[in-house]
Amino acid sequence: MSLADLVLALADNKQLLGLRYAEWAIRAPSLEADIAAAAMGLDELGHSRVLYGCLDPVGADPRGPDREADPGTYRNLPYFDRPWTEWSQFVAANAVLDTAFTALVQACVEGNVDVLRSRLRKMLQEERYHFLHGRSWLREGSSSVDEASLAAAIEESCACPGGRLTVVKDGKPIDPALPQEIGLIQDSLKNCRGPLWVKGGITIEGADGKVYEKRNRVTLCRCGESTNMPFCDISHLACPHMHGKDE
Repeated sequence: MSLADLVLALADNKQLLGLRYAEWAIRAPSLEADIAAAAMGLDELGHSRVLYGCLDPVGADPRGPDREADPGTYRNLPYFDRPWTEWSQFVAANAVLDTAFTALVQACVEGNVDVLRSRLRKMLQEERYHFLHGRSWLREGSSSVDEASLAAAIEESCACPGGRLTVVKDGKPIDPALPQEIGLIQDSLKNCRGPLWVKGGITIEGADGKVYEKRNRVTLCRCGESTNMPFCDISHLACPHMHGKDE
């Protein structure tokens, strides 16, 4: 995944998160929660706007001409696809997914890309309030969030095969227990063959002898066109020879 792809995915998720927050501006359990939902929704929509504006400076804009007509081109988590029917779903997204997105923003701010360091810094100040809001509702216990909704949000954050989105709880990352195996990913949305999926902390050594950091889950290029070899940067989406399904 290129830097522009990462920024686009973060922007899409923040845009959908902002819309879902805003839907609760008059439906939350209290007036204070109504106001918080509206304020956080505006924050997230503003963040997505800033992130979209960073696409050209960090590389080629990955958005295609069919972007507005095809919702399937959005790179958001499925958790945001439909309106939430329970307040607990709001709290789970606020406490888990919003915090995970903030970790990605912080990584960009602490990185070496000047446009991201300068433009995203203010987001961290606003996200501090989001974190406190989510934590306060979690402390309310079962009256604010049920285990099923919280588990669903964590499952969404752990669904990325490459492990780029990781939830941290009590200072420790929440990561699924995966067996040591290598599989193939089929991108059903785009009807094409995806990357190799390496799971369970298998050691990866490059052709030049370089040994990469051992990770629980990572995706490796299978199309031969990645600009971040040996890792997948979703270049397979534009490769005619990757269209269709594995036999």
